[in-house]
Amino acid sequence: MSYITAEQRQRILACQVESKNEILREINEKYSKTIVILSNENDKLHGNIQETKKTERIFRERYFSCIQENTELKAEKANLKRYLAEDRLKQKKLEDENEKMKEELCEAQKKILLHDNVNNSYISKLETKLKILSKELEVKSVEMSDMASFNENLLLKEQTSTVELAEARKELFGLKENLCEMQRKLDMLSKLLEEKSDEILDTESLNQTLTVKEHMHNHELQEARNELILGLGDLFSNRSTIGIRRMGELDQKPFRDVCMEKFSTEDWRMKSAELCSFWQENIKNSHWHPFITTQKDGKFYEAINDDDDKLKQLKDSMGEQVYKAVCVALKEMNEYNSSGRYPVPELWNFKEDRKASLKEVIQYSLKRLRDLKSLTRTRKRRG
Repeated sequence: MSYITAEQRQRILACQVESKNEILREINEKYSKTIVILSNENDKLHGNIQETKKTERIFRERYFSCIQENTELKAEKANLKRYLAEDRLKQKKLEDENEKMKEELCEAQKKILLHDNVNNSYISKLETKLKILSKELEVKSVEMSDMASFNENLLLKEQTSTVELAEARKELFGLKENLCEMQRKLDMLSKLLEEKSDEILDTESLNQTLTVKEHMHNHELQEARNELILGLGDLFSNRSTIGIRRMGELDQKPFRDVCMEKFSTEDWRMKSAELCSFWQENIKNSHWHPFITTQKDGKFYEAINDDDDKLKQLKDSMGEQVYKAVCVALKEMNEYNSSGRYPVPELWNFKEDRKASLKEVIQYSLKRLRDLKSLTRTRKRRG
């Protein structure tokens, strides 16, 4: 029966976490790109539809305006035709009366020539009446000519309106087809958005599952780190490449270096210890928070406030190195234990001055165990 060692378990967990994180990053990236593309396409299509509807409304108004104008022209043409027919009847009546008067005038002139005793007043009346009828006939002829010209213009206008109406109908039909096509695309896009929404819900569900698993793995990894800190502390020495560092605890070396220069040989050790203890207590004091919130690359984080009075006095009195040591301890305390305000142990790569990975700690621990076993076997052979 095979067992999984602690090292193998940590490696498996680390690989699982990395794999899940990679899947999660790919899903989030695909999700973000899809949402942007669909949103842009949807906005563009909605804009086109609104513009098309606006154009359709304009052409629809123009179309109905053409219909109304055409109807009015037809009614006006019918009225003019009726008036023209009436005037033609009047003209015909005047022409008949004129011919009759001409005949009467000729008869009267013949009678004048044949009979001298014809009544001159009667002849004068006939001539006057004939002149009036002739003048009326002339006026009516001019009116008839004007009406005929107006009727021709009206007919031309009606033909132009009919052509515009036909063009408006054609354009309106084209716009309706375009609108139907856009509506079809919008329906397809809405369906696609609905499908993507379902995918997004599935992705969010998977994201939540992966997040929970990630928290569980991180918790297991942190428990593993804590177990290594508790169980392997004896393997690490002061000269070890990998070891345990207490985060938030002051580095005493800068204090010792400054105190050696400032104080006598008898006093510098005590003074250094007092200063370290004093500033460690300040760092542990939850009422002292020498930080300011700043923003970088769209993210907010807390940085040391260089204008803090205590830090300024420390820098002026003890120098740059002591000031940096206190700032480093403050940052570590704020990061690792801002609420409790006491130093906490952490696995550390002293060679590269950074937090050590589990892989590094396990590899180093296994190497140390192999070295110890080898040393033990050597001692037994010698003994």
